[in-house]
Amino acid sequence: MMIVALVVGSTPALAQEPHVMWRSAGSGTLAVDPLAGPGNGSQPPVVPTPPPLELAWPDRIVFKVGMAAAFTLPINNAVGPVHWQIRNGTLPAGIMLDVTAGKIIGYPPPGSAGTYVVDLMVTDSEGRVFARAIEIEVIAD
Repeated sequence: MMIVALVVGSTPALAQEPHVMWRSAGSGTLAVDPLAGPGNGSQPPVVPTPPPLELAWPDRIVFKVGMAAAFTLPINNAVGPVHWQIRNGTLPAGIMLDVTAGKIIGYPPPGSAGTYVVDLMVTDSEGRVFARAIEIEVIAD
């Protein structure tokens, strides 16, 4: 997100001429003289685009009935804290998603064996989103 504001005379350094301020979460604040002309600071700065979110989890994870287990869903290139959620599907009984840690954890009870497909979504602090389905298999003894 980029915020542009016109600042006139807010500090002694800016009191003589108006300046345009760009504020970017990744690069801080830059002051630009709009009267300097093209190529001399009158254009907004180029803010590099962060690399896309990359999820490095497997296509399938396996739980065993009656055994506790935890699987971390690694994510690369995220900025700040991330939030996980289930977009579609249902986790097996006894299994939950830790929405802040990105972990699928639990203890599947008897009778929960089967294959489940869950569509997970992760959002970072800049609002970038990535979603992907994961297969969760619960096997009996």
